[in-house]
Amino acid sequence: DTCHPDRFKLQRHYLAENPGVDILGSSCREVDEQGQLIQVKHMPLGHAEMVRCLPRRNVINHPSVVIRRTVLASGLRYRQDVSRMEDYHLWISATAAGWGMANLPELLLDYRRDRHFFRRRGGWRQARADLLVRWRAISVLNQWSLMNLAVMMGAGMMRLMPGGVQAWLYRRRGVA
Repeated sequence: DTCHPDRFKLQRHYLAENPGVDILGSSCREVDEQGQLIQVKHMPLGHAEMVRCLPRRNVINHPSVVIRRTVLASGLRYRQDVSRMEDYHLWISATAAGWGMANLPELLLDYRRDRHFFRRRGGWRQARADLLVRWRAISVLNQWSLMNLAVMMGAGMMRLMPGGVQAWLYRRRGVA
């Protein structure tokens, strides 16, 4: 992955101007192994939108994140009882603990996606992990709806599809 030259400057400035934001990410460009653009991945920007989207998708491009020291000093950490999607679980825990989140719309990171990306994100173990993290988001954030449950089931089923189908769906929806 490659950070854009002004990434940390822009993120530090945003945090200084927005004391209610504790965890900050950004949009990113997904690139292939040669650095060629695959797609641009924009994320929800404000805290309320991010919380609303959490049952349906991971709301932060993990490699773009900066976190205030106070969040880490509070004891917020990756869960030890999950073996996949630890970052997604972290955002749920942060939200439940009252920490504010945001994303910058700027493309501050080139995220490298290799040709095995979807193979690693498929199979029964990944499908189970996907279902569990989305179930947790719905439960912890009390966002019960038929749409959230349908998205949860669809995402789990997508993990069981061949990598090529996953890649097509990922490009079509911009979410995985």
